[in-house]
Amino acid sequence: MFKPLTRPPDQFPHVKVNELLSEDGTCWNIELMESIFNEEDCANILKIKNIGLGKMDKLVWHHDTKGIFSVKSVYLQLILDKVGNMDVAESSDNARTMNIVRKKAGVSISKARLNTSFGRQACEFDYSARKLAKPLERRRVRDLAESGALEKYGVERLGRNSMQSRRPRIGICSSSNEEYRSQNPSFGDRDNMEECFDIANSIGSSFDYRPRSRWVGPGVGLLITGGVRSYLQVGASGSVTSQVLVEKSLLGWKEYELEIPRFAFEKFPGSEPILTTQMKSVGESMAVGRTFQESFQKALRSLECGYSGWGCAQVKELNWDWEQLKYSLRVPSPDRIHSIYAAMKRGMKVDDIHELSFIDKWFLTQLKELVDVEQYILARNLSQLTKDDFWEVKRRGFSDKQIAFATKSNEHEVRSKRLSLGVKPAYKRVDTCAAEFEADTPYMYSSYEVECESAPTKRQKVLILGGGPNRIGQGIEFDYCCCHTSFALQDAGYETIMMNSNPETVSTDYDTSDRLYFEPLTVEDVLNIIDLEGPDGIIVQFGGQTPLKLSLPIQRYLDEQKPKCKSGSGFVRIWGTSPDSIDAAEDRERFNAILTELKIEQPKGGIAKSDKDALAIAANIGYPVVVRPSYVLGGRAMEIVYSDEKLVTYLETAVEVDPERPVLIDKYLSDAIEIDIDALADLHGNVVIGGIMEHIEQAGVHSGDSACMLPTKTVSRSCLETIRSWTTKLAKRLNVCGLMNCQYAITASGDVFLLEGNPRASRTVPFVSKAIGHPLAKYAALVMSGKSLFDLNFTKEVIPRHVSVKEAVLPFEKFQGADVLLGPEMRSTGEVMGIHYESSIAFAKAQIAAGQKPPLSGTVFLSLNDLTKPHLAAIARAFVGLGFELVATSGTARVLELEGIPVERVLKMHEGRPHAGDMIANGQIQMMVVTSSGDQLDQIDGRKLRRMALAYKIPVITTVAGALATAEAIKSLKCNKIEMTALQDYFSSEKENESSSKSLQSVTSTQS
Repeated sequence: MFKPLTRPPDQFPHVKVNELLSEDGTCWNIELMESIFNEEDCANILKIKNIGLGKMDKLVWHHDTKGIFSVKSVYLQLILDKVGNMDVAESSDNARTMNIVRKKAGVSISKARLNTSFGRQACEFDYSARKLAKPLERRRVRDLAESGALEKYGVERLGRNSMQSRRPRIGICSSSNEEYRSQNPSFGDRDNMEECFDIANSIGSSFDYRPRSRWVGPGVGLLITGGVRSYLQVGASGSVTSQVLVEKSLLGWKEYELEIPRFAFEKFPGSEPILTTQMKSVGESMAVGRTFQESFQKALRSLECGYSGWGCAQVKELNWDWEQLKYSLRVPSPDRIHSIYAAMKRGMKVDDIHELSFIDKWFLTQLKELVDVEQYILARNLSQLTKDDFWEVKRRGFSDKQIAFATKSNEHEVRSKRLSLGVKPAYKRVDTCAAEFEADTPYMYSSYEVECESAPTKRQKVLILGGGPNRIGQGIEFDYCCCHTSFALQDAGYETIMMNSNPETVSTDYDTSDRLYFEPLTVEDVLNIIDLEGPDGIIVQFGGQTPLKLSLPIQRYLDEQKPKCKSGSGFVRIWGTSPDSIDAAEDRERFNAILTELKIEQPKGGIAKSDKDALAIAANIGYPVVVRPSYVLGGRAMEIVYSDEKLVTYLETAVEVDPERPVLIDKYLSDAIEIDIDALADLHGNVVIGGIMEHIEQAGVHSGDSACMLPTKTVSRSCLETIRSWTTKLAKRLNVCGLMNCQYAITASGDVFLLEGNPRASRTVPFVSKAIGHPLAKYAALVMSGKSLFDLNFTKEVIPRHVSVKEAVLPFEKFQGADVLLGPEMRSTGEVMGIHYESSIAFAKAQIAAGQKPPLSGTVFLSLNDLTKPHLAAIARAFVGLGFELVATSGTARVLELEGIPVERVLKMHEGRPHAGDMIANGQIQMMVVTSSGDQLDQIDGRKLRRMALAYKIPVITTVAGALATAEAIKSLKCNKIEMTALQDYFSSEKENESSSKSLQSVTSTQS
C-alpha cells in the first residue's frame, strides 16, 4: 500500500526532481529513479505535481519485483491522488484486479493492455490526462550507457546487465516455446558479416533484413535476389550495435493494421513507388464506421489524395492494358487498391485478383460489393434514387461527391436531395470506458443509422478543423497549433470540438478537446458537423491547407443557410481572418493588385494559363525562373528552370496548364537571403511581430527544408525595418485576425522582395513560440475569440539574447534512387531545434539532433558547379583552417590550385578507378560539399555518389551557405564544450534584462 512521505519531496538528497524527467520533459526517467531511490521515495516523487508535466494528476509506474502492486508476473504501482492509502492483495484474475483498482480510485480508467515488450511484463492504463507518463525508452538508456554518462554519475541500470545483448533473436523469442518457433519464419541475428551471409544463403529465396532493435528507418528492406552482401552492410550500418537481423521473408503472409498510409513518392524523383519492409509512408488516415465498407471509403477520402472514396471516379488504371494491370496487382504500391478497382470494373474475378495480390478474399469480396453498388447507381439518375437507395448507398460509405459522379449531377444537388428525403448521418460514440462507467471524454464517428448518440450541448463552443493526415509540407506543426487552440479556448470557458482524421496526432487524443469527431475533412463531413453542433465559431487557420481549401464553400453555406448557434448567441460564423481575405492572398491576380496598392515590391513574374503564356513570361523576365502551380503547400511541383527547353519539359511532365489551373512564373533571385516572418494581428488593427527568421540556405531552397535562425544574423537594420513595415501594412490591408506568415528575399545589393503572404498559421509557429517564449497559437486563438493583444499583454516584438536554429530532418535514406539535393520543392518530414547564446553552437546542436553530426577532422570532398564556384575558395579555406584535408574532382581542383589551396585530385565515377566512390567506401572521406550542375551526367554520376555517401552515413552538404555554417559550427565544437541548458532557463535569465532596450522593442503602430 502507499506509505506516508518519509521526508518532504524537495529534501531528496540524491538528485533534483527535474532531473528525473526525460529530455523533453514529458515523461519520467523510471530507470534512473529506480536506481537511486527506494520504493517509498519513488512513490512520493510520482505524487508531486506542477514540475513540468502539465495538468497530469494520474500517473503509471511499473517496476521490478519490489513493486507494491503485483498480479502474477505483472508488477505495477498505481500512483493516483484520489486513491490515498490503498492496499490491494495479489490476484490471479487480471479483470478482477482491474475492478479493484477502479473502485479504489473512483475514476474512469479507459483501457488496459498487457505490454510484454522487451521481455518485461507490465500493466499499463490510459487516463483522462493530457499527457501520459511512460518509462524512458530503453534505447535512450542504452545510448546513455554507451556514452559513459551513467558510469560518470554513478547510475546503475537495473534489469539486463548487458546493454548490447549478443544473443540471436531466436534464443530470445523461443528459448522454451517450440510451438512459437514452429509458427515463425526462419531468422538469425549476427554481428559478423560472414555469419549473416551464411544465414541469408541458408534461408534461400527472399529474406527481410534490418538493423538490430529497429523495425523501420535506415537499413530495413526486402531482398529477393542479388546484392546480398552490400544490402547486409547497409543494414549493419544502420544498427547502433553493428548487428543485422536476417529472416525469411513474410511476403504473402497476412498482416493486420487499422490505418491507411499516405505516401509522397512524387517528392522523390528516382525512387520507385514500391512498398517493402522499409517504411516509406509520411502519414496516415483513420476512419471509424459500422462496417468495413463504410470505414474503408471514409479512410480513403480522408487521405486527401484526390479521391472521394473508392470508385465512382475515372482512375488512370482503367486505361491500362491487362499486363500492366496484372503487374500492378502483383507488386505492392500506394495505388494498388485502385488497380483492384480497375480490375473488378473490367471483369476480373475475386479469385484471380487474390492469386495475383495475395489479398484476403474476404476483403476482395467486400470491395466487389462496392463495385456492384456503383454499377447500380450508374444505371440511374439522381431523381430516381429513393430514400431506401440513399440509406443503402450511404451505409456503404459512398460520399455525396461519388454519388454526384455516378448520377452526373453535382455535390450540392446530391446533398439537397438526400436531406429532403431525411437521410442524414447519426453519430456514434467510441466509449473510452468500455461501457463499465460513463465516459467523460467520448469521441464520435458518423454512420447512417437512426439513433444518434452525440448529444450536443448548448454551451458556447468552437469547431476546430485539423490538418488531416501528415504529409510533406503539412505535419505536426499544424497539429501543435490546433492543440494549443483547444487548450487556450477551454481555459477561456469555451467547449472545444476537434474534427480530424489523423490517428498519429495529439489533436485526436480524446482528451485534447471536449468533443472529438473522427471524420474526413471534406465539405460534406464538415457541414454535417456544423448542422449537428451549431458552434459559435469555426477555426480554419491552424490546420494548414486542408481547412483553408474548405473555407470558401463553408462560408457560402453559412451565407446561404444561416445556421444558428446552439448556444443561442447568433449565427454560426468562421472566426479569424475571413475566407475572402485568405482567398485574396492565395489568388495571384488579387494578391498582385494588393501589393501594387501598398507599394510592396515582389519579383517580376506572371500567371500562365497556357504553354504559350509560360514561354512568353519567361522570355520577358529572363532565366532562371521559378515555376509552380497555384494553390499549393510544401512547394509541390515547384522547380527552378534555366531555359525554354527545361520549361517545356516541366510543363509536359510536372503539371497541366489551363485557365482553371494556372502556373506561376517568377524571376529566380540568385544568391538572395530568404526571410520568414510570423506576425499576430487582432480585430482592432493591432499587429505584433512574432519572430523574424533568417534562412541559412539561400533563396531557392524551400523554407521547410532550409535551416533558419532567430534572431537574424546578417540582415541589415534597414532591411529589417522594411520587412516589419510591409508585414504590418499587409496584415492590416487583409484584415488579418490571428496569425500571418510572410516570406521575403533580400538580394546582395540590399533590395527586399516579398515572395509570399499567408494569413494563416505557418509551420514555423511552434519553432518561433519556443524561441521567444510566447505561445503564439494560443494568443491567436484568443484574439479570434475577441481578445485584443493588449488584453494578452503581447504588444512588442520579442528579440531574445539567445539564438535558436531550426533544421530540417530529411528522409532520403528511405527512398532508394532519390537524390539528396535541396531545391524549391519541400522534402523534409520533420525538424529539430538547437539553442545557444552563440549562433554557431546553436547550429551545431541542430545538426547533431538532425542526425548530421559534423566531423571534427578528416577529409572533405568538394565538387561545386559553375554558378557556385565563386564561393569555392572561401569554403575551402574555412575547412583547411580547421585542419581538414581536401579532395576534389578535376574542375573544382583546378580552381583551388589556382588559388594556392592544397587539394588532392580524384576521378569522377565515370572516369575510372579509383574514384570518389571508392574513397567513400574505404572511409577516406568524412564529409562532402556538393552543388549539382543539373546536367545529364550529374543526374547519373553525381546522384550515385551522393547516394553512396548517404548509405555510408557521410554528411552531405548541398548549399554554399550550409557549408560555411558547418565550418563555423565545427570551429565552435573544437573550441567549446557544449553544455545542456533547459529551455526555461534561457528565459529566466533573460527576464532579468527585460528593462533593457535590446531585449524588447516596439515595432508597429497599433492603430491604423
